Amino acid sequence: MTFTIDSNILIFLQRNQPPDVFPTIWKWLATQLHHGELCVCPNVLEELNRQDSREDKRLVHFITEHSSCASNTQRTLSEFATVAEIGNAYKDWVRDTKNEADPWVIAHAKEHGGGIITLEKMTIKPSPSNPRIPFVARTLYGIQSLDLFDYLRLVHKHF
Repeated sequence: MTFTIDSNILIFLQRNQPPDVFPTIWKWLATQLHHGELCVCPNVLEELNRQDSREDKRLVHFITEHSSCASNTQRTLSEFATVAEIGNAYKDWVRDTKNEADPWVIAHAKEHGGGIITLEKMTIKPSPSNPRIPFVARTLYGIQSLDLFDYLRLVHKHF
């Protein structure tokens, strides 16, 4: 099963497990991206690319260098339909660039029959203007969302 990675996971790793200090994690991540076990949808790459910090530009370079799915920037009609459906259900969720990639993360996971890895937590009564990826993915599509550590436990990976 392929898991789609939310941008907050990559930013978290860059800030808290930098590659020069934790090379084993980054080598594992590169392998997972290369083999398609983990995937970054084009909108997450765009979101990271909009960031001004040097660290995030390194993330974009790392992803495009190692990911087998990063080169596929074509979004499917099914993904567009899913994003439209999410937009109709949660009209205030995406505002300008805020949360812009979130519906696409869900659509990508749905299209590829996988789950999502995000730092966002499931909420029982979400705010209509910020319902969070795990809530929308589970409620509308039955898609599983895991945080990074739960994913590592799922795949029995220890560093």
